[in-house]
Amino acid sequence: MSRSLRLWTIRDIDIKVHITFPLILLWAAFQFGVMGTGGIGGAVVGIFAILILFVIVLLHELGHSLAAQHYHVEVKQIVLLPIGGVAQLTRIPENPKQEFMIAVAGPVANVLIALLMIIVSLGAGLDLGLTRAPLVFQGSGLIRVESIFNYVFISNLIILAFNLIPAFPLDGGRMFRALLATRLSYARATVTAGAIGQGLAILLGVWGALNFNLIWIFIALFIYVGASQERRSIRIRSLLARVKVSQVYSQGIPYLFANSTVKLALDVARQTPHSHFPVIEGDKYVGLISWEELIDAMKIPRSDVVLGELQMKERPTLQLQDDLSEAQRLMEDHELTALPVIDSGRFMGLISVRVIEEVLRTTMSQPKHPHIRQQPSDSRINS
Repeated sequence: MSRSLRLWTIRDIDIKVHITFPLILLWAAFQFGVMGTGGIGGAVVGIFAILILFVIVLLHELGHSLAAQHYHVEVKQIVLLPIGGVAQLTRIPENPKQEFMIAVAGPVANVLIALLMIIVSLGAGLDLGLTRAPLVFQGSGLIRVESIFNYVFISNLIILAFNLIPAFPLDGGRMFRALLATRLSYARATVTAGAIGQGLAILLGVWGALNFNLIWIFIALFIYVGASQERRSIRIRSLLARVKVSQVYSQGIPYLFANSTVKLALDVARQTPHSHFPVIEGDKYVGLISWEELIDAMKIPRSDVVLGELQMKERPTLQLQDDLSEAQRLMEDHELTALPVIDSGRFMGLISVRVIEEVLRTTMSQPKHPHIRQQPSDSRINS
């Protein structure tokens, strides 16, 4: 989602559009202007209708996001893509009730939109067009406001129905998993819901192939891959939750002192294979600085700048009793590759992405008896 442009912010949630978003507008212009024989006017109206439709998609994602914020789950951003929208939450609650409420909030937004449009249609005497295909153009090629209204209304119902399919990564899959989790373990509920989602995806794919329908084949592939990723994600989280930080953290990381100049610190860093270095003052941990940050600090004109004066990147810290699933979550949330392990204000070592990957390789090959590496003793390099 890095290739996205921010439009505005709602309740601390960045609303973004992916750089590929204009593709759906080009499709709309072609579909309504050329295929719909509407010409330039039809292309403009088609783009307008699609933009209204994506306002509905945005409201759907805001439903999820506001429900997540209610349960103190941080929402990083909402990204609008040509195929829909994605609300990026920092985590999915393992509390079944909370997950269900967050998942159902999106479809509830579509229901409220449908009810509002029904009220508007009754007041304005508009036909909702439920008995015919949602076309913006009549046989004469003329554009009618009522037809645009029909198109948006029926498309909203399609979005609602599609998201209620009980398969990951759709809302229905998460709602189904939450209901199962009231009786099963979270991991088991995920495996069951994921397997059902994959089964539905296979049926959709076969149906699409028999009818030569590429759209249904694409949807089937989307659901199958989403269900597979969810099952794998939960398995990884379950494996990492069994391993404590105290068992695997990297020790022997060279210390840098807060009163050392950047040049001296860089000279010391060059002598080691490490990419992150703890900065301490006395015996207390001050922060963690990366090799790249040291290089950037060398660009400061002053030659006597010391590490304690630098604005080091703020990083969360880990405790010895934390498990690796928490470490992985924090690194993903803050887009970091390493986290410091602290005990009573004293730096103990690092947990890095490399450590987590090594643990996963070991535990996945020998899940019943994971081999945990023994770490070398603590060491310091004075700078």
